[in-house]
Amino acid sequence: MTKCQGVNQEVLDWALEAADATARELYDSLGEKLVEAEDIDQPNGGLWIVQELQWNEKDDKSETDNVSIALILDENQTLPLFRSMHYCKVLSPFRALEWIYVDSQYARGGYKP
Repeated sequence: MTKCQGVNQEVLDWALEAADATARELYDSLGEKLVEAEDIDQPNGGLWIVQELQWNEKDDKSETDNVSIALILDENQTLPLFRSMHYCKVLSPFRALEWIYVDSQYARGGYKP
């Protein structure tokens, strides 16, 4: 269960490259790290639609795990349209940038809300 995790890691890597040097330095020194965690399998398409990415913060606020919800359909689906499909809840590149610039800073005093 790492297909969605891999996609989300690429999004986070892009955001880290796109962030300016000052934001990256603050994120590296004070920021709460965003870690892409293993996917959760949701076999029900109706429930997959309403589920959101999960954000699980560690008690010590050292990191937050981002967990994608995956819907993996095999080739034996009744409707041909849905055969062999793989759906992921994907982290937005702009949400990743927002995490780096703003949200990661709250836990350790980088920003005061």
